[in-house]
Amino acid sequence: MNSRKTEKMRMTNSFRGMTLIEVILALLIMLLMVGTFLRVVMNLAQVGEDNEKMQMANKILQSIKEEICSVRFEDFHTFTSRNQAGQNGDYLLDDIFWPHSREEVMNYQRRYRDFEASGTFKYVQRSGRDPMDHSVIYFKVFVTWFQPNAGKPVKSLSMIIVEPKT
Repeated sequence: MNSRKTEKMRMTNSFRGMTLIEVILALLIMLLMVGTFLRVVMNLAQVGEDNEKMQMANKILQSIKEEICSVRFEDFHTFTSRNQAGQNGDYLLDDIFWPHSREEVMNYQRRYRDFEASGTFKYVQRSGRDPMDHSVIYFKVFVTWFQPNAGKPVKSLSMIIVEPKT
């Protein structure tokens, strides 16, 4: 009879449950898995935002390019006669030449607060021409923004516009 009671007690003890150490270990393993999963999801969200900002920068540059190409050459001549050129002969590209794109930048600023657009232009001297010939203009436009993973990237666009003959 004693052996039956001992056997019964052994069976009951084996179905007792989990110890506190086993529970803590299971929770730690689960937390590691959930933490890794959340980190992956957050990285994917950040990559998506970075791509969206790159697309916005490209859109801003394209918009500025289209607006600059639509400006009359007389407006550039008037602007340069009223403003001082920098050391390299560059003029700061005022946003009066790209008002619609400036509005786009401001809209993105409301959402992300980290876009900036700027640029310069200068007259290109053509060989065999009068030094005062201002029929070719070289533009350099920059868009910068902040990305947590990449700091402050710069996207730029260069172009040359030739005054059409009248």
